Amino acid sequence: MKKLLVGFMTGLLCVMPAAGVMAEEAAAETTNEAQAETATEGDGAQTDAQALSDDIYSFQAEIDGEVYQFPMSFADFTAKGWTYDGDAAQTMEPGQYTAAETFKKDASRLYATMFNLGMNTVAFSECQIGGFSVDSYMMKDGAFSVKLPKGIEFGVSTLEDVKAAYGEPSREYDGEMYTALTYEYETYQDVEIQVDKETKVVSKIDMRNMIETAGEADQAQAEAAVSDEVTEEVKSYQAPTELGDDLTKFIVEYDGALYQMPAPVSEFEKNGWTVKEDQSDMTVKGKDFGWVSLMKNNQELRAIAQNYGDNATTIRNCFVTTVKGDDNSTDMPITVQKGITRGMAKADLEKALEGVTYEFEESDMFEYYTIEGPESSLDYVQILVRKDTGVVQAIEVSYTPKELAK
Repeated sequence: MKKLLVGFMTGLLCVMPAAGVMAEEAAAETTNEAQAETATEGDGAQTDAQALSDDIYSFQAEIDGEVYQFPMSFADFTAKGWTYDGDAAQTMEPGQYTAAETFKKDASRLYATMFNLGMNTVAFSECQIGGFSVDSYMMKDGAFSVKLPKGIEFGVSTLEDVKAAYGEPSREYDGEMYTALTYEYETYQDVEIQVDKETKVVSKIDMRNMIETAGEADQAQAEAAVSDEVTEEVKSYQAPTELGDDLTKFIVEYDGALYQMPAPVSEFEKNGWTVKEDQSDMTVKGKDFGWVSLMKNNQELRAIAQNYGDNATTIRNCFVTTVKGDDNSTDMPITVQKGITRGMAKADLEKALEGVTYEFEESDMFEYYTIEGPESSLDYVQILVRKDTGVVQAIEVSYTPKELAK
């Protein structure tokens, strides 16, 4: 199952490696800095003669006498003799990972975690291997050996051995059948070791180190290489010719222009808006989103812009998902179906909404009329009425479909 790398996201789902753990004393600080360097360096291309580290947070493992450094490329991993038991041509979007992918090597088998922190949607064969997992079922025939730093070995080491080697874990789970010790460096950087209650030895190892291995220069080069050609998604966009009567169609008249939400940033530019480049994410990963700041008539609209394409593109090829007009911010004319517009009297609004399903809420100062989309409550038209004036002060239209309509 593909999952999103939420823990690494910093605003735009751009994943950065951990800088290290704060320590109270200088000695501990030095140790953590050294661990951070160990945890983030290397591309997985190791020689057979390399010695296994003594640091659990090196994210190294010795499998059948050969040292593996995670993360490593799919190509480097398979070059060690492992074969993916699946379709390596299937694709993964940026910022996603998939766990428990089976790899085989002769009679041996293990699970691996694959992830994509690149700019574009790529085949599994172009992803990184973030770690591996083995358990007693896989190892029941003693198919291969697995060792961790400081000599901790699958099927040999005890609970006491593990704690003696690595100290008290970040988390410990004491279950009926096993004890699980988790040593966590940062989110998505951890090693879980399970010890069977009956055999008293290590019965499962799960290691993952999902970090960005590309340097800043490589990332800058990748961003510079992003194409600014108009995407097929933008080419397919057609501006509506009328508002219609259905509020859940998410068509809006905004400063005199009609938009079918979500609408391309470039469509807003055609209608007189300008992109504040210093306040916008000028490149956006495939299937990702960024923030865009648009200006017109000295009013600013700041909104999420979704990239519906598989590959990275410029912000102008992304789709604005929310527009609003408000007396206090983004003071722009906005009209939705049934003639509902800012400055409208509450009585006229409620008459226009007759027969329309909406949610009503109120606060000390405002009344909120919300029409939700048919697929998600996160898609909506919201109309705000100020109580003391009895008129519509603000309207917001937000629509973020998973895929664009064909």
